[in-house]
Amino acid sequence: MAKHAEVVREQPSIAAPGFAEKLDSWKKILAQGNLPEGRSIDEISRWLLITRAAVFSMTITSGLIGGLLAAASGAAPAWDASPSRCSGSCSRTPPTT
Repeated sequence: MAKHAEVVREQPSIAAPGFAEKLDSWKKILAQGNLPEGRSIDEISRWLLITRAAVFSMTITSGLIGGLLAAASGAAPAWDASPSRCSGSCSRTPPTT
């Protein structure tokens, strides 16, 4: 009678990641929105996943586009937003001389 060997699946060991491995995990989380399989989660990875890091790249892209459009539009407008300028007299018409 032949004995059958039991097949034992090896569980990947999750060791404490080094800094390079953490950077790689953060890069993949930002690119894909998921923690790579077999990697342990650290505080920054957890924060990136909770804040839905996939949206972060879209926010940065739209901010860059808005900044480039603002830079291309010329000089900044001369708005005077001082509160003393509009303290209760904004709705009144200026006195005529």
